[in-house]
Amino acid sequence: MKVKKLGNLIVFESLKAKTIFPLVGSKYKPDDGHDIVLNNDNVLNVSKNSLFINTPGEFESKDVFVYDYSKENCKDNLFSIDIEGVNVIIFNSSSPIKDLFSHSELLENDVLICNVDAGFVDVSAAVDELEPSIFMLTGTDDSKIDEAVKKLSLNVNDTQSSYNFTDSDFDSEIELPMRVVILK
Repeated sequence: MKVKKLGNLIVFESLKAKTIFPLVGSKYKPDDGHDIVLNNDNVLNVSKNSLFINTPGEFESKDVFVYDYSKENCKDNLFSIDIEGVNVIIFNSSSPIKDLFSHSELLENDVLICNVDAGFVDVSAAVDELEPSIFMLTGTDDSKIDEAVKKLSLNVNDTQSSYNFTDSDFDSEIELPMRVVILK
């Protein structure tokens, strides 16, 4: 699986599907190549061929399983995505993620991705509670990413536009330190 940032989009590419998370919904352009679109903006235009996930619940398409934990009628986004055996949680930093730690699906994650455009109040608590193997920070404003790294006292391992991983990357019986990646 590959996760990459393309302008305003976080793109999850698996063997069977392309899942998209627009960082700014108003800038999203419909695309038939996007199998799944994750966003709680009800006015977002999407292709008729895309599964648009904009309400809380469980969804499945092309071997991608998505749990939308976002609150109804709220622009905060919190999704848990199972792609090729890897669990990825993606959320906006303004999302009230601390209220959702009771969901067992959230506690079994490999990758945590946070869009820090709206600040990063609960981000530290999310990282401490969820203990991801890989923590990715992203956003549309590089200065906010830099500020988040500094305020959260993170040691960044990589800064890149894409990152590849498979389920075997998380099978290690040896507990490795969390890897911090900036997705720019």
